[in-house]
Amino acid sequence: MPLSDTQLLNWKFSVLGSNPQWNQTGEFVQSISDRPYSSPLGLSIDSNDTIYIFGHTDRNVEAWFKGAINGTKVTDTNHADYLIFDKNGYFYVNEHIDHTVRRYSTNSIIGTVVAGVTGTSSSALNNFNYPLGIDIDDNLNLYVADRDNKRVMKWAPNATAGTLLINTTASNLSTIRISALRLVKNSPNQVYLGDTTYGRVYLWSFDSTNPDLILNQVRNSTVLSSPRSLILDPDGNLYVGENGGKGRIIRYCPNSTIGEIMIDDSNGNSAMRKVGIAFDSQQNLYALLGNGKVIKYALLW
Repeated sequence: MPLSDTQLLNWKFSVLGSNPQWNQTGEFVQSISDRPYSSPLGLSIDSNDTIYIFGHTDRNVEAWFKGAINGTKVTDTNHADYLIFDKNGYFYVNEHIDHTVRRYSTNSIIGTVVAGVTGTSSSALNNFNYPLGIDIDDNLNLYVADRDNKRVMKWAPNATAGTLLINTTASNLSTIRISALRLVKNSPNQVYLGDTTYGRVYLWSFDSTNPDLILNQVRNSTVLSSPRSLILDPDGNLYVGENGGKGRIIRYCPNSTIGEIMIDDSNGNSAMRKVGIAFDSQQNLYALLGNGKVIKYALLW
């Protein structure tokens, strides 16, 4: 029986090793790039390779289905920065102006608040103050980077309040502001946190006062800049999109503190900064750029 696309991809990672390479020049996704987003904020891709894009000025999430020449509005948001999918096909967005996280089905543009209280910000356990990075586990527990409360919260399904997992004010890094968040593969008690203020990513264990690792070094004696987008490959390697500085995509292998440059095509052009990054089902890399266009970097292996 022939292997499915997903099985073939996993076989390549297991047999050929976890050092894939991508076309460095990239190719613009023409249908999207012909009408670029104003003040772009984020990019996600689902298991059907539908591309979701959202931005400040546009104030909604658009889905670009395979072969489509126009995007389809799938929700109206108040400035979503991140979008994630659960195992049941729902998607979630943070609403940092409303201080909530909302869940959407694929057939309704009306979301359900699953964390936070609409329009209310405070440090109470049922509130957020500028929620940004979000992720979800297989048990549908939601994890939220509560930026201005300087903490990471966990919300169980149907919970009316969250549980405090990380309090950065108690650490040696009390002035950091967390934006991006990604759960660590095969490690249920750790998370990656992106700090755009100081240009660092932290590997942090729940209930720990300080991070386990600080990631900001890049090979060739450079440092990370404005890590706004965090994604993982099938082996659990972390990919960081720089929303500033050199506008690169950097890979950190588990437990490594030195990043490898995967994509470096900005040449100092701020329009090429990586606002959001995502993999499709074939592990091609996509990036939402500072100019609101989307570029695809084909996997070469």
